Parts: sequence; C-alpha cells; structure tokens
Amino acid sequence: MRYFSYIISFFTHPIWLPIYGAMLVFSYIPFTLPMEAVRFSWLLLLLITVALPILVYLLLFVLRWIEHPFVVSAEKQKWLLYGYIAMLLAVAFGITPMNNYPILYFYILNLLISCFIIVFMQFFKVRGNIFVMGIAALTTFTILLSILYEKEMTYPVALFIFLSGGSFTAQSYFTHEPMRWLFVSYLAGMLPQLSLLLVFKNLLFGMQ
Repeated sequence: MRYFSYIISFFTHPIWLPIYGAMLVFSYIPFTLPMEAVRFSWLLLLLITVALPILVYLLLFVLRWIEHPFVVSAEKQKWLLYGYIAMLLAVAFGITPMNNYPILYFYILNLLISCFIIVFMQFFKVRGNIFVMGIAALTTFTILLSILYEKEMTYPVALFIFLSGGSFTAQSYFTHEPMRWLFVSYLAGMLPQLSLLLVFKNLLFGMQ
C-alpha cells in the first residue's frame, strides 16, 4: 500500500497539472499558431512548472523545511500553495494567454480558482487536499474537452478517473484525512472547471 501510494502521489503531484493540461490541448486541439511558437511555449511550461518547482523542492529538502514529498503540515502547505498560485498566475498571463491558447488559459484559470478555494477552506480549519483537488480539476477538464470539441479521449479519461480513485486512497493513507474532506477537495477542483467551461461554451465552439 505504501509503494502504491507513493507512485500515485508522484503522478498526481500538483506540479504536473499544467503540463498534463498542455499535453491534452496540444495533442487534441488544432492551433493556427506557428509550430515554433508552440514549441517555445512548451519549453517555458517545462521550465516554469516542472524544473523550477523541482529545484525549489530540493532546496526545501536540503534546508529540512520539508521532510516528506507528499505529506506537508497545514501551515507549510499554505505557503507552498501561495507559491503555486503565483506560478499559475505567471503561466496563465505570461505563457498561455487567452489570445493564443484560450482553452488552456481557462484550464489554468480554473486551477487558480480551485487553489483559492483550498486557501479559503483553511480559514475554517478545514484542510483541503491539493493532490485530490488537482486530479479532480484535470479529470473534469479532460471530460469537458472531449465533449466540447467532440474528440475521442476515452483512454485519457479512463486514466484520470483511475488516478482520481488512486489519489483518494493514497492521500487517505498518507494524511489520514476523513474521506468527506477529501471529497470536498475533489469538488473544489471539479466545480470551477465545470462552471467556467460551460460559461465560455459558445466562445469555445466559435473558435473551432
């Protein structure tokens, strides 16, 4: 169970969420942008959302501010969440602006809203789980992407549904949080994706 939880938590870690979303969009949604511009955006995403967070994590481990890669105290998680929000803001407005990547922009924006919900939950002494929130956002985004663009995405949807269940199990094992709070975190990730994509449904259809 321990090794299963480590594997699931690694693949559902929040640092992968922007990259997973970008992989889906770049793979299934056609663009009119030059390939050089898309490659440059992809490189920036890798640097900002993967390379930089990994370096920060390694530094925090060296300084012993973090002792476990997947279990962080509520107080420290709050500061990591603030840094994650700053990173998502940089991605949304600097790397994937609405004019170039509208669907990816909405995905990142929804992730931001979900992060703010997790922060808001902490004021009520409810510890949100960013791992569960993140996989919920990604799963919902994938399903709606398939529906709105009428794309066959059975395998990605099935994979993320499996990871959703695995994330519930892994986070329950690591954090011992009640399942009801994990479910609340799942809703925090799912609902913003659902609401914003439906609000901009007509715009997205018009861009096809």
